[in-house]
Amino acid sequence: MRNSGKRDSDEVVQLYATAIKPPVSMPLRQLIGFKRETIKAGETKTVEIAFPAQLLRRWDDVAKRYVVDPGAYRIAAGPASDQAPLDAELVIVSSK
Repeated sequence: MRNSGKRDSDEVVQLYATAIKPPVSMPLRQLIGFKRETIKAGETKTVEIAFPAQLLRRWDDVAKRYVVDPGAYRIAAGPASDQAPLDAELVIVSSK
């Protein structure tokens, strides 16, 4: 993130996941993490947000338990759910 202004400020970076081709209907975006950072005027800063794969889980009505579906997920980061300019694809191979 970059503060191009003349004043120090705080920014909240939000991390969202979207299941690509899920086996059941899923939310469009799911908040899986966030981090508030203070950034000085003119500063550029890298923000890291770790998250456990368990945050990608959903309730399986048939199995009567939470599951993390194998497959691709789009992970997006930005200041808001509709402003997430950074994204990457994450693939879950299997879950136990």
